[in-house]
Amino acid sequence: MQYLNENDPEWDRHDGGSGHSAPPWAVADGDLALGYLTGLRAQGSDSARRIFDHLIEHPGARIGSAELFEGVLGRPAAEFTPPRIAGVISAMCKPLDGTGRRYPFTWWEQGAGEGAMYGVRPSVAAIFLAARLRLDGATDSL
Repeated sequence: MQYLNENDPEWDRHDGGSGHSAPPWAVADGDLALGYLTGLRAQGSDSARRIFDHLIEHPGARIGSAELFEGVLGRPAAEFTPPRIAGVISAMCKPLDGTGRRYPFTWWEQGAGEGAMYGVRPSVAAIFLAARLRLDGATDSL
């Protein structure tokens, strides 16, 4: 696994297109991050939630599609195709509505048939990890 530090220029050489045209996530966005996580859980895509959790638990790591498919989702390598992961990743975009922020993750295309590499900048991971603690704490007290 390759790790990028917070200021690595590679974060700006992504293939995220217009999904990165909104303002970046900032420390003051804890409530927006909480809303994003709530939306991600509410939409019922356990696969999307698990992948996003894995990405924020590995801040700065660039993780390949196949690794996410096999290691995080527990699916057999023989079933891997880049569109299968891309479909799960697209579910991670839906909760962004109303946040006014860019994708909380970044991706970089790999070679044909390999899919993409995905990662979350360390500062963004910290915002979402803190929001997840708030959300889980609220859930535990209900």
